[in-house]
Amino acid sequence: MEPLPGADPAQTRESATTSSPRPRGTIAGTIALLLVAVISFLPTNFVVESPGPVVNTLGELDGHQLLSIKDAKTFETESQLDMTTVYVQGGGQHRVTVPVILEALVNPTKDVVQEETVLPRGVTSDELSQQNDSLMASSQELSVAAALNELQIPFTTTLQVVGFGDPLNQGAA
Repeated sequence: MEPLPGADPAQTRESATTSSPRPRGTIAGTIALLLVAVISFLPTNFVVESPGPVVNTLGELDGHQLLSIKDAKTFETESQLDMTTVYVQGGGQHRVTVPVILEALVNPTKDVVQEETVLPRGVTSDELSQQNDSLMASSQELSVAAALNELQIPFTTTLQVVGFGDPLNQGAA
């Protein structure tokens, strides 16, 4: 390498030796930064719980009366009977990433919990949703029965087996 005209040859040699090899700190920093970037997008085994919508159970949702009693006289009311819900982000096939968990940890309206406390192993999100729908329907039926019982209005009940909780129980029916 020839020095530029008018340049000091000693400075030219010094700048050539210091600028060509990369410092090891820069390479290590780049690798560390890449590792942090990759880790931040990996899915976790946690879910984030936060407040969900509040629903007036005495009203309508999507044009449908939430609570109704077949062949029973009903009355309009100005009252509200609110049902609070919890929104769960993540779990199953929809796992949350590290940045979502970190945001939830500093947000006082959110909780981070292990996925297994919300979605047991071997149960898909769709199966859990079906179980929750069944539990909600059962809860509504029990509420109606309790109200009719309190008002001393006669009603009939039926018992049906709609499924089995464990495949080992299928032979027991």
